[in-house]
Amino acid sequence: MTGLYYPSTISDTKYFRLELKDGIVHFQHKPGAINLEIAKQIVADRLDFFSGFSWPMLITGEGLTDINKEARQFLAKEGTKGVTAGALLTKTVFSMCLGNFFLRVYPPPMPVRLFTEEEPALEWLQQFIKKLHSPIKL
Repeated sequence: MTGLYYPSTISDTKYFRLELKDGIVHFQHKPGAINLEIAKQIVADRLDFFSGFSWPMLITGEGLTDINKEARQFLAKEGTKGVTAGALLTKTVFSMCLGNFFLRVYPPPMPVRLFTEEEPALEWLQQFIKKLHSPIKL
């Protein structure tokens, strides 16, 4: 969206790295598995980073080895708060299968698509950028 200024902001935690660039949040899981406790921490940290605003999000799960059932159920309900749309960047067969499975079993309440290339994913997310002064209720 032209004429809008979005500052670049970064958050680096034990479980993920977030960077807000040009109105899109780039979310990178760190290597390892996700259980319910970790999923709750990830969502709490992400919502704190969002400060009540909603954003389209590019999600990269490279290095993610597993998400247990409890974590998947929690993320399907609570993990979408503050996300206007999600582009899942999949670079491995495992992450493509995991992404497709997750989307079929737990359909998200917002638009989500799987991509193998970053540029088309970012282009698709552009349509979901909202004005910075429009916070959402969490």
